[in-house]
Amino acid sequence: AVWNSITNLALPILFYPVALALGSGEFAKGFSPAVAALAVLVAAFLMYQFFTSKERVVPVDEKAALEKVSLREALSILFSNRPWVIAQLASFTSALALYFVTAILPYYLKYILKNEGGMYALMIPSAAAQILCYFLIPVIANKFGKRNALLAALALAIVSRVILFIAPTNMLLLAITSAMLGIAIAFTNLYATMIADTVDYGEWKRGKRLEGMTAAVGGFFIKRAMAGAAGAIGWVLQTQGYNATLAS
Repeated sequence: AVWNSITNLALPILFYPVALALGSGEFAKGFSPAVAALAVLVAAFLMYQFFTSKERVVPVDEKAALEKVSLREALSILFSNRPWVIAQLASFTSALALYFVTAILPYYLKYILKNEGGMYALMIPSAAAQILCYFLIPVIANKFGKRNALLAALALAIVSRVILFIAPTNMLLLAITSAMLGIAIAFTNLYATMIADTVDYGEWKRGKRLEGMTAAVGGFFIKRAMAGAAGAIGWVLQTQGYNATLAS
């Protein structure tokens, strides 16, 4: 999680000069080669992770663990797991909101504040808050509980949007709200542990342990949240009369 935040901070900073270098000084020309190079790098890291990861969890009932479950039965078991359904819906809606807020920020800076360079100034407090929180989350979650810690973080995200609504053009407050949002983003990692807990509940309730199906469906919902946020941004821009062909 720490390296994820560092990468999120470094990538936008490094991407622009790399694209310029590959495009001989033209960003538009170098954009596609830079994305292709990034895709190759990401694919290499993912393949390394896939081939070097080992299963460390030993099932209590190895015979039951080896028993095959059909896709239809697995989905039936999964969606009958009420704690999983609640945790997954909460994770989806939170991801949808946070992805939307994060993705629309460049447009807000460019067209409302007239400050495209301010993106980097906002990324630093957000990433710094996330990295710090990753070390504090276990302590806070153990003391107050995962649910309470997560609810407090999401409430902080809501407060940050209220502050932005009251003072929409103040860069200092925008940086502070960016850090508050970073805290909320860090704490959403608790969803993964809460969803993992529902696997134990499903095994106790139905006698089947579905780690793979749980992770796969969870990933599907997160991708839908990302797509939904992108679609929502397009809809908002369209309703406000945005025209990408016009000079800014």
